[in-house]
Amino acid sequence: MTRYLKMFVLLAGLLLPVSGRAAIASETFYKVWDSSDRQLPIYGVTALAWDETGKYLYAAYQSSGCGLGVAKVSGTGSLIWRREETGGCGTGSWQAKDVAFDADGNVYVTGMKTTGTGNGAAEELFVRKFLASDGSQDPNWSHMEYGYSSNRGNAIAVHGTDIYVGGAKDGKFFIFRLSVSDSVAHWATTYSGSYLGSDSQLLDLAVDDSGTVYMVNRSIGGYWQFSKLHVNQDNSWWKYISPNNSSNTMGGTEKAKLIKYDDGSHGMLLIAAVSSGSAIGTDIIKVNPTDLNFPLKVTTVDGQVADMVADPSGNLVYAWQPTQATSLTSTTTGYRITRYLCVTNSNAARPCGVDLLEAADVSAVAAGTVEGVNYIFVGGSGTGLQALAQTAGINSPAVGSIQIRKNVINIKNGDKALILLRATGSSFSTLKVFTISGAYVGEIPASNVDSRDGLVEFDGKIDGKALTTGVYWITAYAASGEFKDRKRIMVLNEK
Repeated sequence: MTRYLKMFVLLAGLLLPVSGRAAIASETFYKVWDSSDRQLPIYGVTALAWDETGKYLYAAYQSSGCGLGVAKVSGTGSLIWRREETGGCGTGSWQAKDVAFDADGNVYVTGMKTTGTGNGAAEELFVRKFLASDGSQDPNWSHMEYGYSSNRGNAIAVHGTDIYVGGAKDGKFFIFRLSVSDSVAHWATTYSGSYLGSDSQLLDLAVDDSGTVYMVNRSIGGYWQFSKLHVNQDNSWWKYISPNNSSNTMGGTEKAKLIKYDDGSHGMLLIAAVSSGSAIGTDIIKVNPTDLNFPLKVTTVDGQVADMVADPSGNLVYAWQPTQATSLTSTTTGYRITRYLCVTNSNAARPCGVDLLEAADVSAVAAGTVEGVNYIFVGGSGTGLQALAQTAGINSPAVGSIQIRKNVINIKNGDKALILLRATGSSFSTLKVFTISGAYVGEIPASNVDSRDGLVEFDGKIDGKALTTGVYWITAYAASGEFKDRKRIMVLNEK
């Protein structure tokens, strides 16, 4: 039998009618993996960055003993490398605030290091570089900024060979530029103009394709303001633009996020999340970069936004802590991950905000595509890392059943199937694989599936051994051992 005839026969077997097919689901996200089921010793996550080209997730976190941790993880949850620098809680603790990477995959982390105690305590702004190959620190690259007090790096961005770092130095707005080849500051400025001085700091920054830097900062009295650096000039060209009125007060908070957003038709916008006046809510606003004086409100969130990102579909995803108990969060200590669908225009036909996840704590979010599927990555302290995958294009299973996205995979090409399970009151215990004739093959680990819905990846291997080419049954059983559902999948093991 020729190879093509064999594939035709297998496909014919795969496409035989199966009862109980359901309608196509709306855009929903389910957990695929987390730190626990991938055995990733990565907790205390404070910053995330996604490399769409290499399909890598970079995480900065506080390791045990208040040290500095950095990790490189694949989109499917495999640890590539991790590096940790020891600290000392109270006397030498590290706090990573932001992470970025260059075109070669080298990773840069900024934040603050606390030294000393009591009257001798001080904060130092740090920037570290970790090499793409194994995460080791570049021995010729390290940058520290010392001052009298309140020195911290809040944001970092890489554009070509330039690295921009912003934060505070001696309690004042501070920004400087480094190079990927060395850690010497090519210029640096501490600004304390009409509305910037003590207790001011740069909170976040973004760089457009031309190299222009946009910033959101906290000023005297808690006002938030936008700033803009024009490309290819020195610190003398620093231009200050201030939408200065009482409605812009941050109410004492130090949280603000700024990202680039391109909706495909209006060009690049800036999206910022800043505290609204009473410090119990957050305004998400959009700004045309050519005129920073007139921001437009997108929505108001009844809580504090910890981080936000634009997902691959062009929607806004933000992590936030509600100010009061809601139907999703029983207390104000929990966090939500919300996907906002109406950034450029409101759509009355559907809700704009869709809640995806509740977590005990969330500090960072990132988004990208893995195997053609949209993913959202979540990081926090006790939460560690979690990955949510979108089920658009997958059949929505009935309660107590499963469906499979990409049910034809080729092991040689590294393909993976996504198995969507919809549990009842008790968790799915096992996913068993059988040949089409009913011979038992083995089990697929499903440790990340609990009493809620979930997704399981399957790469065509059982206990590390690749299956031979053929059609197989994926069969789900409840914790009681009761049979629940089964679906066919075709596995190819040939080029």
